[in-house]
This record gives sequence, structure tokens and C-alpha cells, in this order.
Amino acid sequence: MRCTAGVIVDNDDIIAVFAAKGVVTMSYVDKVIADIEKKDAGQPEFIQAAKEVLESLRIIVDKDSIYEKAGLLERLVEPERAIVFRVPWVEDTGFNTIRQSVLIKAESVFTLRLI
Repeated sequence: MRCTAGVIVDNDDIIAVFAAKGVVTMSYVDKVIADIEKKDAGQPEFIQAAKEVLESLRIIVDKDSIYEKAGLLERLVEPERAIVFRVPWVEDTGFNTIRQSVLIKAESVFTLRLI
């Protein structure tokens, strides 16, 4: 375990941050945001969008631990499938063009049942 810049890191996982009067454990939302920033470091637009959504859910999610136990936020930010395909076409000038496209599917978030 090591401590750098006000953050306690254990095996490359952020486990707590320093506050003015001691150590404060990270909230569930903060943990998920930290995981996204680590895992998807090359996707600044995704990180920004995920932060905006997760911050808007903070009031609800931090009130009850059932959301963390169900892994709701991890499922929300991680797609189930990513289908990569190519789209070929011929432009008006006769030039052949091929673009790679990605279809992201995230359906199980909407079927979550909290018992």
C-alpha cells in the first residue's frame, strides 16, 4: 500500500482519499468514476458523459447500499456487447470507401430487479 497526492492506493486500486481531518472512504459513485478513469483513460468523451450521469444519480445511490450490492453503476457504464462491423460504399466520384463502425448494446441495466 502506498499514499500519493492525498490518495491511498493498494494494488493500483484507489481505496480512500484524504480529507482535511483524516481519511475518508470513497463513496460508491466515486469508486465507479475512478474505475472508469483508470480503465477508459483514452476515452475523454465517455468519461465526461459517465461522470455527468453518475453525479446526477449520487443523491439516490449514496442513500442506500442496495445499489452497490447489486452492482448497478458498474452495469450501467459497461456494455454487454460491442459489435464491430464495416460499412463499405462507393462515393459519387467512384472512390471506394470503407469505414469501421461499432454498435454498443447495454440492455441488462433496464432489466435490473431490486428485491
